[in-house]
Amino acid sequence: MKKISFTILIFTVSVLTAQTVTGLSNWSLYLDPGHSQKENMGIYNYSEAEKNVRASNELYDLLTTYTDIDTVYRCRTGDSEYISLYGRQDDANRVGVNWYHSLHSDAGAPGSNSTLLLYGESSQGNEDTPLGGKAMSHIMIDKLTRTLRTYTIHGAIGDCSFYGTSSGPYLAVNRRTNMTSELSEAGFHTNPVQNQRNMNAQWNRLEAWSFFWSILEYHNLPHIPSRSLTGIVSDLETGKPINGATVALSNDFLYTTDTYETLFNKYSSDPNQLANGFYYFEGILVDSVTIIISAESYYPDTLKAGINDDFHNFLDIKLISEKAPVLISSIPVNGETLHPAWDPIVLEFNRFMDTLSVTKSLNLSPEVSYHKIWNSTNNILKIFASFDYTTNYVLKIDSLATDAYGHYLNYDNGQNSEIINFKTSGEDIKAPEIVEYFTDSNEINVSLNPAFSYRFNESLDTSTFADLDNKLFLNSKPDSLIPLKMTYYDFDSTSIITLFPTIELSKSQDYTISLSEGINDIHGNSTQFKYQRRFTTIAANYTYMKILDNFDAGTGNFWEPQASGSTTGILTNNTSRESNIDVVYHSTGSLKSMKINYGWDLASSSHLIRLYAGYSSITNTNIYNTQILQSYVFGDGSGNSFRFCVKDANSTYEVSPWYNVDWYGWKLVSWDLSKGETGFWFNGDGVLNNPMTFDSFQFTYNQGSPNTGTFYFDDFRIVEASNVSAISDKQFLAEKINLSQNYPNPFNGNTKIDFQISKKYFLSLKLYNIKGALIKTLAEGDYPPGNYSVDLNSSELASGIYIYSMSIDGEVLNRRLAVLK
Repeated sequence: MKKISFTILIFTVSVLTAQTVTGLSNWSLYLDPGHSQKENMGIYNYSEAEKNVRASNELYDLLTTYTDIDTVYRCRTGDSEYISLYGRQDDANRVGVNWYHSLHSDAGAPGSNSTLLLYGESSQGNEDTPLGGKAMSHIMIDKLTRTLRTYTIHGAIGDCSFYGTSSGPYLAVNRRTNMTSELSEAGFHTNPVQNQRNMNAQWNRLEAWSFFWSILEYHNLPHIPSRSLTGIVSDLETGKPINGATVALSNDFLYTTDTYETLFNKYSSDPNQLANGFYYFEGILVDSVTIIISAESYYPDTLKAGINDDFHNFLDIKLISEKAPVLISSIPVNGETLHPAWDPIVLEFNRFMDTLSVTKSLNLSPEVSYHKIWNSTNNILKIFASFDYTTNYVLKIDSLATDAYGHYLNYDNGQNSEIINFKTSGEDIKAPEIVEYFTDSNEINVSLNPAFSYRFNESLDTSTFADLDNKLFLNSKPDSLIPLKMTYYDFDSTSIITLFPTIELSKSQDYTISLSEGINDIHGNSTQFKYQRRFTTIAANYTYMKILDNFDAGTGNFWEPQASGSTTGILTNNTSRESNIDVVYHSTGSLKSMKINYGWDLASSSHLIRLYAGYSSITNTNIYNTQILQSYVFGDGSGNSFRFCVKDANSTYEVSPWYNVDWYGWKLVSWDLSKGETGFWFNGDGVLNNPMTFDSFQFTYNQGSPNTGTFYFDDFRIVEASNVSAISDKQFLAEKINLSQNYPNPFNGNTKIDFQISKKYFLSLKLYNIKGALIKTLAEGDYPPGNYSVDLNSSELASGIYIYSMSIDGEVLNRRLAVLK
């Protein structure tokens, strides 16, 4: 334990300089803390508007205290006033100030926490007049980013360029004001860390200092130092900020970090949910200080810090907990009776452990050989053992186990040993089984860029995939193989193998796809048979196709889910959109997809994510009610739903029906606008008036489904085509043949298959099972024009689905029939 000592300091916090900085006596400023009251609510019930007004008030205090500024106007000073967006600009124009500064914070994915400065920009890309906003923004972005200690992506940028619009200036604060202006985005109020810091008054003063210094630099005025010392007090091991930690510079200079009782009770009913660990001192007139830090259940510490004039002085403090280590989780749990014999034991402690002491304390009975692996922080231990099947074991960790600081295991609880009784499971001796096979349309009218997916009933051993002999070939040319790309996706209780042709297939052709035998599960059980399927490609491709977004350039065309005010009922920590290179639709040559992580708050009465396309290039494309909106969607089998949304010529928002995502892997989802099938949202009337533009993908939660999960989207596009099946049948009927659906269907006994031909052809009619194996030839030879009928009896057929296939001049028609006994 470190020795505690105090250095007595004499300094003041009220006056930083002896004289006021002059040079602003002819300059006036309008402060606009964006929004009003509690608008733009962030995570943990603290709004952007509340943060903005407090930072604005702190900036007002700095300017009026330390400069000779002419006038500082504020559109509001508290949480009760309400002033509209246009009302703020009208007020600033009325009083005729020199400068307009709008304070904001950003919204988006919970992991985002960047800074941004936006100045006015014309549609030609020139800075808006009066000039100056660009120069000030470039000064501010540096100071604001360093003050908040975050990052910036766009830096300082013109509002037209940022929003991707040709009409500018875009932002009202730049477009409608008569004076020089800019707007700051100080971090994300949807970021859990940022917003807990926003709740602290001195944190908002930090933000104000960055603007204050920027104004001085812009006017070439002397720098006024804050002489501050600030940082975050956190737990060394967990990294979690500590509530109620006291930082002392002297008996008169004490700061206690926020606690539930002092602050967080306003925003949470859980005393353990919030912690910012933030401390702040200002006006330190000595060049170095000794600080003493203490917190309940932590060892105190003593540190030294230098105080410089050029910027804030940051010192983050990490304390070591006095609490004894405990085992917080184990796999298996005590009493488990079906622990897989091939799985390791996993022990998780709440502290960094002394690994040698844990090794000496371990006892596994009956004795079995094992080896151990610790994680990088020595708090998670995996024990790999040669367990027998269906055997009882006892794992004991006795009192020799200590953490890295010498505390004994469970010492606080009056007991030392941990005992876990468990029984291993039996051996898995079954080969993996295919429980589902699917393409975009099963065997008939398959697209020219398909994906063939096979869902298994368990996880597979990917190390055996290199030896597989998967094949795709034209049935007329079985020796000419079409190259395939294979991918694998594991969903814990199920898994998917997908085969993608890497070249486009030919129209109206009969193919066979073959998944190799020798696929192993993780226990070494292997499939013994190939899985073959026959299919026919479409007779006509799309007459028009426009890719709206293939996501190869990322996901920048879509806003983060939290950025739309329509989004509601989400767990913000679990909800985001991001670019992905691992799960993509390879048949179209795609390089990236858009990954949608969702989390639904089950306590909410309504659930909607609006993934808004905003002002992106997607919205520049007109969509008509003769077209089809499509996207490949990688489903997670959750049963939650998504839909498309467009904005039509009457400015109504029309949506597709909900698509229930009950599938795993890739599926082509189409909204055929020509059918007029719509849902309802906002002001929609169900009528698709031309022209339309795309608005958003939307997602919702379905009762009983998992409340977290992930979807992927790829090759979002508009296409035009007649009904594929109708094209195929019409072509054959007019020029060659019409193959009717068998009747009756389903059947048990006899059924009849009719077909008509318009002139003499050599044709064959064959029956296949659902796996693509030939059952029998029903008809074959030269047939003159006329009407024909073939009888089929079910006596030699098992119950199930079959395919009857008519081939003529290299073109194929397929129909399904069902035998029901």
